[in-house]
Amino acid sequence: TVLLLAGCDIPMGGKDDPPATEILRVEVEPNPVVAGDTAVFTCVVRDSLDPNLKYEWELENGPIPYPTPDTNQYRWEAPPDTGRYTHLVEVTRPEVDDPGAAFTPVAKSFEVKVTEND
Repeated sequence: TVLLLAGCDIPMGGKDDPPATEILRVEVEPNPVVAGDTAVFTCVVRDSLDPNLKYEWELENGPIPYPTPDTNQYRWEAPPDTGRYTHLVEVTRPEVDDPGAAFTPVAKSFEVKVTEND
């Protein structure tokens, strides 16, 4: 006997579970950025007004200040070396009733170009 389930939408929790977090985009201002200047990264998520969201920023050129700012914005000082740098932001929504537990994080990588000062 073969049982095929196609197109089933079965909720994994109760009806009051919050929706899954979705990263819509990461805005970089300015991009490109001049070496040594500061760029601001803003992570835009579908449920951005949720005060429980936790953000973790992973930067290619380190060192990364620890802990990273736990907000949807990060100020990054561009390194002296020009080129393209790939970074990552990870967003997690902790369980409200159990702060130690968390939903599976979602992540998005993004690229920033560093140029020379004219």
